[in-house]
Amino acid sequence: MHLHAGKERVMSDTYTRTGMALGNKFAVFVLSGVGTVVGFYISGVIDLVGSTTQIPYVIAGIITGAVIFGFLSVSIAAKMSHPIATSSVVGAVLLFADATYVSTRPEAGSIALLLSATLVCSPLTPVASVGFHKVKPSYGIFLTAGSIVFLMVSATAYIESGYSGLGAITLVNLAVGFLVILAIVYFQKMRYRSGKMLAARKAAVAGMLFIVLLSALEAPVALGSSSVTPIRHVVEIMMENHSFDNIFGVYPGPTNPLGLQTPQNLLDVAGIPQMHPVPNGTFSTADPVEGYVAYHEDWNGGMMNGFLQGSGPQSLLYYTASQYGEEWALAEQYSLGDMYFASQLTETSPNRLYSLAGYSPVINDYGPPPYIPVGQSIFSELNHYGVSWGYYVENPSAGAGTLDYFAGIGQYSSSIRSWNDFFQELSNDSLPSVAWMMPVDGGAVDYSQGPPSNVLKGELWLMYVVNAIERSPEWNSTAIFITYDEGGGFYDQVPPPSISGVQLGVRVPLIVVSPYAKENYVSNTVMTHTSILAFIDYNWGLPPLNKIVWESTLPLDMFNFNSTYSWGSVIRPPIAFTNFPMPSSPIFSLSKFSNVTSLSYLFPMNLQVPLNQLPYSREGSSHFSLGRSDGYYVNSNFPFIPFYETIYFVGAAYLILLAITVVALGRKPE
Repeated sequence: MHLHAGKERVMSDTYTRTGMALGNKFAVFVLSGVGTVVGFYISGVIDLVGSTTQIPYVIAGIITGAVIFGFLSVSIAAKMSHPIATSSVVGAVLLFADATYVSTRPEAGSIALLLSATLVCSPLTPVASVGFHKVKPSYGIFLTAGSIVFLMVSATAYIESGYSGLGAITLVNLAVGFLVILAIVYFQKMRYRSGKMLAARKAAVAGMLFIVLLSALEAPVALGSSSVTPIRHVVEIMMENHSFDNIFGVYPGPTNPLGLQTPQNLLDVAGIPQMHPVPNGTFSTADPVEGYVAYHEDWNGGMMNGFLQGSGPQSLLYYTASQYGEEWALAEQYSLGDMYFASQLTETSPNRLYSLAGYSPVINDYGPPPYIPVGQSIFSELNHYGVSWGYYVENPSAGAGTLDYFAGIGQYSSSIRSWNDFFQELSNDSLPSVAWMMPVDGGAVDYSQGPPSNVLKGELWLMYVVNAIERSPEWNSTAIFITYDEGGGFYDQVPPPSISGVQLGVRVPLIVVSPYAKENYVSNTVMTHTSILAFIDYNWGLPPLNKIVWESTLPLDMFNFNSTYSWGSVIRPPIAFTNFPMPSSPIFSLSKFSNVTSLSYLFPMNLQVPLNQLPYSREGSSHFSLGRSDGYYVNSNFPFIPFYETIYFVGAAYLILLAITVVALGRKPE
């Protein structure tokens, strides 16, 4: 009887241990999966993929990787006599494999972010996977639930901080993981051999000191001349997310009563997909699918026939004068570039960075990090040569997201000013030589025209800025470059070329407004955002910012610096936009313009100079680019990432926690 009871008890213990083992493995699998899915979402891979329809396939692959990284790495390390060495070797191999893959696949630029985010979300996984074998089932359930909640909080913190603070979040995770280890050890009252316990304590102390040492390495390393042309002030205005054909696809209209110059657009072009006009009275559309992968599907190797599959049916829309009568009027009165392309075949952040630094360390809208050392930017070059500049957002205290990518930008804080500062300097003749007037950042809401925003609000803001410049004392020496950062997924028919091995993005509009801009001129010059940087360097006699800027063609053919008009001057007087709806200030509510249902009445305008009296052709191109006799201002571009934000720091921290956990809990109690 006694033996039978003992046998039943042994069998019961066996079943209990078997059930706990299976339950622990399932819990570890769930924890790894949850951490990975969260890591997938916060890593920016959705932006890289572009289309949500592809998400399930990517998640399946990533979860597989997470199980290997989380569950199997712990299991393997726990069985080794030298877990620290084993973990280091495994981690080094995985990180080397990842770095190799990223270097061979440019579209995999977010894979490193994915791995980092997954690790950030799963430092508790080794604690759980080893610790589950030492605790009661109820404790295991509590630990699993608590870990999942903590992972979600970490993910939320990472998202809310703009995908930054990777190192700080990792350290918090490590601290919590270390406390969990201590809790398991002391609350379970495990008894270890003194030598093993001393080894565990030494490993823990050494690991934490190493982490502190790594975090101490986070500090970033910071790395007036007269104008050649009559232009003494350059103002760049960069709107958001519209292709050339989306805005100027049917400009200047099928009838063209004034005989205006027609750019290369949708009029009389065969072989394009079925396009649809935005209905009259409608000023906003759905946002096409955006992202590196989606745009490459649109591009389809230069065939420009993948928009329906890549960016979706909403990409096959075009606006008319009903919505863009103001910009059509500017193109009529001044110069329009119909071969101007985004700097990279991807979305906003990389293209805006190209416009300020001539390169981008990111290929989609994620980060920072990585950062661009401010010494590699046009800001540094202008400051070095004594050319004044200002970057204007609605309210600098609300932040300037694009500038957050520049490590060391704080040294130029006095040059980051508000819209109100811009108009005040404009009126008192103190505008700097180069000004970026940005409809984004600084708390600006819906002024950039980026879909699904109402494009009317952005047009009203744009015309307020242009009108203020034309009415100011700065007009006679100013050139305004109006463009869009990228196509936003909207269709365009022209295959983009490449510069210095960089595939340019979809064609976007460029309008040059200036007293020296040619009237009703269409430039066929192939240009991109770095062409404006090249013009700045050329105009003030500076060396090319970098190699891509040196190779970029300048928009010189859009200006008339020599031929005089009938009134005997090359300077065109300002145009009075008296019939245009105009806000009373640059910050306004669109509700005040609810009566505006169409802008068609604004186009065409009466021309300032009769077309038959123009002293130049109304279409042309230029191949002029900068000479390189003095070299480049920046000979080699390289991104900067504080070490505690890199995948290597996160990987090392994860492996340290893994080793500490295995040493502390990997031996059976006596």
